[in-house]
Amino acid sequence: MIMKKIIFSCTVSLLTTLSANFTPAPMNDSFINSSKQVEPKMMIHNRPLAKINGKVISLMDVVKKMNVFINDNHPDVRDSEISLYQFYSTNWQSIFGEIVNNELMLLDAVDKDMPISEGDIHEEMEVRFGPNVMETLDYMSISHEEAFEMIKSEILVRQMLYLKVHVKAKNSITPKQIKNSYQDYLTSTALTEQWQYQVLSVRGEDQDKCLAMITKISNLIQENHLTFENLQEKISNENDFVPEGVRLSISEEFDVNEKNLSNEHQIVLSNLMPEQFSKVEKQQSRHGKNSVFRIFHLKSHTTNHPESFDLIAQELEDKIYNDTFQTAQAEYVDKLIKKYDVEKDPYFESAPNDYQPFTIY
Repeated sequence: MIMKKIIFSCTVSLLTTLSANFTPAPMNDSFINSSKQVEPKMMIHNRPLAKINGKVISLMDVVKKMNVFINDNHPDVRDSEISLYQFYSTNWQSIFGEIVNNELMLLDAVDKDMPISEGDIHEEMEVRFGPNVMETLDYMSISHEEAFEMIKSEILVRQMLYLKVHVKAKNSITPKQIKNSYQDYLTSTALTEQWQYQVLSVRGEDQDKCLAMITKISNLIQENHLTFENLQEKISNENDFVPEGVRLSISEEFDVNEKNLSNEHQIVLSNLMPEQFSKVEKQQSRHGKNSVFRIFHLKSHTTNHPESFDLIAQELEDKIYNDTFQTAQAEYVDKLIKKYDVEKDPYFESAPNDYQPFTIY
């Protein structure tokens, strides 16, 4: 059934990473063609979604949780029904799953008599909702009592996650795991070379003219320290610089790795130092029988080595921790599901398979 799939496929603490890249939806043309057009409205089809230990969770509980997230992260969304509709429709299932999982952790917190002070709750409420708490809550259609319980629940959930998940994940990481992870990194990170260069090419039917032209250019580069940019200016200012029947071109700057570098080019470039020009190279044209005369200018050549262990050890440890945290979190929730006999709770399965909690009219 749809509700069971939602609950058991969701993990805990999705809210902090939810919709990090959310962008409010642009208004559809049909809504903005006329200044007299009425702003579309959203209808919320509230209904019970689940029941945990006798506590009913409704769609409005999910909406209120999403409103808090919007207030913290995307306050501009509140003023657009279209943007709200997009956000609600995209995220309600994830938030619903989080609420269910959090309820299980709250039951565990009660069983373990986890301490929490009202002062901590009020302090976090001010941080979350600002100095004008009541004004903010009214805007979100949340009562002070609901906000108080919401913040209390979040604090308790964080405490349970720390004790049951964070500590387990952190303590399970060993130096050997980090070293093995570094070996995997070395295996998957190949040594790469990057080349930045330009090519001046001279081509034409009269090969002698072409050779004379590019030899002249090579001498100018060597004797007068001309760059390709200076050369382009010189060509523009001297109409007879390039003989009739000869075509001269200067490429854009190439920035390629060795996998995308032709063997013909690599042979020339590998003998150059950065900012050095090659001698005149005679190469076979790909578009005819005649040869092409070229001069290469190597701008830079870098070799990208894998990072040292000391530089990325913390990054590797963090990745191991994140992976272990996710596993430990899922195991913790599974234990709570079995402990509190959630599967036998009377889920509200009367919702149709095509249930749409939000509609625009």
